[in-house]
Amino acid sequence: MNSSLQANSEDSDGLERLSDRAVNGADSTLWTYKAHFEAADSYSRRSRFLDVGTTAGAALVTTALVWNEFPNLTVGLAILTAVAAGYKTATNPQKTAEANYRAGEAYHKLLNEYRDFITLDLPDDSTPPRELREKYDNLEARRRELNDDMPNLHRKWYDRLDDSIYGEIETTDKAQTQLKKGYEPTRSDTN
Repeated sequence: MNSSLQANSEDSDGLERLSDRAVNGADSTLWTYKAHFEAADSYSRRSRFLDVGTTAGAALVTTALVWNEFPNLTVGLAILTAVAAGYKTATNPQKTAEANYRAGEAYHKLLNEYRDFITLDLPDDSTPPRELREKYDNLEARRRELNDDMPNLHRKWYDRLDDSIYGEIETTDKAQTQLKKGYEPTRSDTN
């Protein structure tokens, strides 16, 4: 085998490994982005529930005190309202929701860049393998930075997701298939 054919074969193998890794990175980013939004939505609902509960509780306590009715119920409701308000203050679910929304948006942006890399850069015959590797390395470095900088997620947020997330992303059927099954190189040097 001459050196040119061997180099093309090595490039082809390297491209296939690179594409597999890029698809895995995109898949991981997709799941993380969706899990952050799942967590954010849950914390946001919890915050609204606590807001409504404490406001309604305070209104009922005030009304009962003004009318001087149901003193035992008023004390119990006041305690329950105070506990709910204390819990909300201590856990700050709205702040947690906002942090997870920001994280989800950052991962979503990275996912879009992975998809562009997979669907635009990898199939481009004119892009040298070394440049593809640099782009991939940059994407992976950003993913690691996000993993370090963003809020950690409990496993339960991932467990709430299923494969339907692939259908929820705004992408072509071909890109969804690539994310599910992996990228199939079509470059001329792989033939």
